[in-house]
Amino acid sequence: MVPVPGLLLALDTSSEIIGYAVADGDRLLAEAIWRGQRQGTATLLALAMDALGRLGCGQEDLAAVAVATGPGSFSGLRVGMGIAKGLALGLAIPIIGVPTLVATAEPFTACRYPICALAPAGRRRYAYAIYAERDGCAVPLTMSAHGTAAEIGVALAAYPMVLVCGEFDSVAAAAIAAAAPGAIIPPSGVRERRPGALAAVASRRILAGERDDLVALEPIYLHTSPAPGAPGATKG
Repeated sequence: MVPVPGLLLALDTSSEIIGYAVADGDRLLAEAIWRGQRQGTATLLALAMDALGRLGCGQEDLAAVAVATGPGSFSGLRVGMGIAKGLALGLAIPIIGVPTLVATAEPFTACRYPICALAPAGRRRYAYAIYAERDGCAVPLTMSAHGTAAEIGVALAAYPMVLVCGEFDSVAAAAIAAAAPGAIIPPSGVRERRPGALAAVASRRILAGERDDLVALEPIYLHTSPAPGAPGATKG
């Protein structure tokens, strides 16, 4: 399959922090994130189209659309998936789904340590998986699972050093650090996922000639998954 050149629009509605990015290959042209999913998802498409306009482009210039597939908020993921599928169908362009935890780990793939990526799963619990870098990509070392910050810290205690990234507060960071002495936790403004990282993962797949099936692509709801190593836990 021949890669599709041109602009890619990436949409992330996985959690309270949502946003979009516009990329052209490995060039990030525009990016915005904000907190407040209930209000934000209603204006996401309009804001993304405004960004294209400021670049002197329109939706007709899009060559592909990418969307975070979760784990994350049920309603948020549905909104993002609906917008992305609507654009892909209406413009007849490829769609790429990127697991939220993969996008979270993406900026840290140059780290020589394992990477534990977290995403909020509600009720002070977090979806998480541990990744390593391979050929510039985040490759899962463990099954995706969920747990409290303290439980995740206990799981990470087995690693001499591990970088922890994602969307979690200082209380969760302290609980992880207390249980996992080898945990490296960047500041909140650095560790939280960004739509530009989602665009980077999707752009690599587009350039490799990949695309997802428009009908089969669905969100990941990890909050119903078992603990690591249990039957039915999923890679993500």
